[in-house]
Amino acid sequence: MQRVYGVIDDEVFHRMNKAVDETGQSRAQWIGAAITEKLQRKDGEEDLDAMKLSDEVTKLRDENQRLNDELIHHKQLLTSRCDEENDEAMKLRDENKRLNDELKMLGDEKSQKIAHLNDELLMKNDELDKLTQQIKQANSEATERWQETKGLKSEITKLKKDIDDAKSANLQIKDELLKQQSEIGQLANIREELAAANANRDRFQEALKVRDDDIAYFKSHVSQLTQSISQLALKPGDEEIKKKGWWKFWK
Repeated sequence: MQRVYGVIDDEVFHRMNKAVDETGQSRAQWIGAAITEKLQRKDGEEDLDAMKLSDEVTKLRDENQRLNDELIHHKQLLTSRCDEENDEAMKLRDENKRLNDELKMLGDEKSQKIAHLNDELLMKNDELDKLTQQIKQANSEATERWQETKGLKSEITKLKKDIDDAKSANLQIKDELLKQQSEIGQLANIREELAAANANRDRFQEALKVRDDDIAYFKSHVSQLTQSISQLALKPGDEEIKKKGWWKFWK
């Protein structure tokens, strides 16, 4: 048994004597019982605090698990979106390349065709000039060769028909040139569509950058939560308290 001494106020002393008289115990017995009751009450409060702390830790772990699951879900969603946008971007690049190739091919073909038509037009004009000269020559010789008039008239009729055919071919060439000019205008529209496709590609790349920033934000948030949880410490157990000698204070 250990003996404990202490100094108390007069009022507290009188109140203690009154309580001792009511219980019928000795003063030492009453003081020992009061100390025991106080210690039991404190142990109960410490157990209650430990339970509350354990509940809070459990809640934090559940919240951490929920955030991890949510982060995984967002990562999967972002990965799926990134894959879809990458596929669409690849399709746009392939389409852009295909249109450029077609545009180049069409430009080369149209240039060659226009050059060929111009050459044909020059040839037809030369032929027309030759036929005109032949007609003039035939008219000048008509007075000298009266006997050959009928043959010359048939030849002139044939030459006129050739001239009409040449004129018709000339008109067809002009229509072909107008058609080529219309196709060149369509090629200009295709260039504008290519420019719009490039603009859409740039917007998709900007959206991918925004998704990457969101992923970085979620990673930083989860790292902060993990660091906060790791800093929480549970109250040491009774065995650890005894091992460190804290129990000697109450003996």
